[in-house]
Amino acid sequence: MKPQSSLAQTLPDSVLEPLLVAWKKGIEDFNESRYWHAHEDWEQDWVRLPSPYKPHIQSLIMGCAVLIHLENGRLGPASAVGRRCLEIWDLGEGTYRPQILIAGFKELIQDFMIGSAASVILERAKSLHAELLT
Repeated sequence: MKPQSSLAQTLPDSVLEPLLVAWKKGIEDFNESRYWHAHEDWEQDWVRLPSPYKPHIQSLIMGCAVLIHLENGRLGPASAVGRRCLEIWDLGEGTYRPQILIAGFKELIQDFMIGSAASVILERAKSLHAELLT
């Protein structure tokens, strides 16, 4: 069954259904701290989304990339991706109802960008919870 949202009204089932499957898998992976897998799941077909929805999903994908870089001790790339992640996040904020909610994720990336230690960010990330809004 389609979620009752403007996205469901915008996309045909042939596009929406695979997105929902990938998003649900990504949510499961994120909630298990498997950021690489969540990144890959959410990356599937996000470019097919209508423009108001793209920035949100892209920012989640990039936020996962930040966490992946931090896990690998790559602070420079994490900072570069984090900066772009927040720019993209701000593009779509308030213009639509997000389909995936991770309360505190943007703030986590912001805290990394202002100097919180990678270990602290990664520990806090484990307490975040992703959910699909329908």
